[in-house]
Amino acid sequence: MNIPMRTIQIFCNYYENYNFDSDIPYYKIKGTHVFEMDVNFNDLMYRKDELEAAINDMIAKDTNPDNSPSACKYIVTDIELKDGVTQFAPLTSEDLTKYKPTRENKINPSLCSRAAVESLTSIRDYRSVCDFTDIVDKTMEPSPFQLRNNY
Repeated sequence: MNIPMRTIQIFCNYYENYNFDSDIPYYKIKGTHVFEMDVNFNDLMYRKDELEAAINDMIAKDTNPDNSPSACKYIVTDIELKDGVTQFAPLTSEDLTKYKPTRENKINPSLCSRAAVESLTSIRDYRSVCDFTDIVDKTMEPSPFQLRNNY
């Protein structure tokens, strides 16, 4: 059986040592960093603790090859499956100036599940992506814009 490999993103906080004159480091957070790697999907789902331990060790070896106790640190904060990516051709300023949109990319919320509508309402200007024409009459059903009570 061939188990698919999936790309994961490893999100880290980056801590920089500011105390180079002493054997005792003093760290300040300086930002974030993302590492990527391919892993066996089953390992991600069923051996996550082992996977996280291996990833932490790999990050430490890669970012601190001399194993210095005062080296900067990358601390894992989250591991997520990487979303699929579609790469478009480059769009130059000249291309953008000449570009003429040919269609709208909107969605009719009355044709969506409650979860889909909730995801739409999380978009800052969600009305600009919703098509409110030809709304399907669902008066006998609860409004998808009303959040569910989880009792």
